[in-house]
Amino acid sequence: MKKLCVFLLAISLCFALVACGGDSTPTDNSAEFVKPTGYATVLVVTINPQFRLYLDKNGVVLATEPLNEDAKAIMSEIKTEDTSLEGVVKEILITANEKGFVKADATANFEITETADATVDTSALLTKAKDAFEKTAKDENIVITVEIKNDEKTEDDTTTSTVTDTDGASDTETVSDTVTESDTVTESDTETVSDTEASTSTHQHVYEDATCTEPKKCSCGATEGSALGHGFADGKCSRCGADDPDYTPSFTSVKEKLCNWEGNVFSADGNTVYSLTLVLHGDEIVISADIGDKIDPDMPEAADAIEINGNLYYFGRGSGDVPLVSVTEDGTTVTVVDGANGQLVLTRVDENTLKVTSSPDNFGHEVEEYYAVGKIPVDTTLKAVTEN
Repeated sequence: MKKLCVFLLAISLCFALVACGGDSTPTDNSAEFVKPTGYATVLVVTINPQFRLYLDKNGVVLATEPLNEDAKAIMSEIKTEDTSLEGVVKEILITANEKGFVKADATANFEITETADATVDTSALLTKAKDAFEKTAKDENIVITVEIKNDEKTEDDTTTSTVTDTDGASDTETVSDTVTESDTVTESDTETVSDTEASTSTHQHVYEDATCTEPKKCSCGATEGSALGHGFADGKCSRCGADDPDYTPSFTSVKEKLCNWEGNVFSADGNTVYSLTLVLHGDEIVISADIGDKIDPDMPEAADAIEINGNLYYFGRGSGDVPLVSVTEDGTTVTVVDGANGQLVLTRVDENTLKVTSSPDNFGHEVEEYYAVGKIPVDTTLKAVTEN
């Protein structure tokens, strides 16, 4: 009877062990990842999603391992057609940004954590990753700061130290090197093993000068200080030339300025020039146009011709003085009205310059069928010329 009880107890225990160990599927996604064989370097990329990249000696990514939940969430979205280091880090940044993991003032970190092939130039590898990342950020208008760190460990990286016992005997032991920058390993009170500081490289900001509207800015998007602000004087910024929106110029009224306003208007073919004169002060305001025809240098009239823009014009005709009806001013706007209610609108550019803003097809009517000049083009400039 006793043997039967023991036998039944053993059978029950076997069933219990099978029940507990029957489900062998791992629940942690990270346990499913298998390191590739023949990798030369391990590079960790951290935005907030964090990935471990296994690279061969030529910089080709053999495998990408997600290291946190954010990385696992976007792993399936990352394209893998381009397995170069540049291609992989580009896809990581683009995908992380699209999924909302690149926040304001974001920082990306590249770190070499393991080197299995001592011939690999890890500094060059980090620079390649950083350059590809920053180019992608610029192309995609992503503002992010990039930092790189070289803190690699080789597969056989160990440190051997000698410990002296109190009895005078010397024991030799091997301490695995897990030292990072500025860390030390202590073996009792009489021994300290120090690792050589890992080389560290961090992006250095190079700022362009601040402008009136922008602070100092680095190519990575970082800024420093604030914009200079405009330095307005006489309606213009002394630094950038922008107009002062609050500037109200103070000019002598055209009705009081004792001068003629003169300028040239050319026909469409350039064969005729109208030399305009506007008199806007005094009791009689008038417009006149001396009309010049282009001539060849060998023509008899050339002796009395006037050279304008490299051509000779002979002024043998004109309109004479044609009375105008009124001239009004509103700030820097001057409006002149002729006998047919045609309005010539000009803007005061400065004390001695008027520029045409608009004009009718024919201006300078004294009566309906007669006018001094045809269409005066917009932006025609008239300069103040003191009367003789």
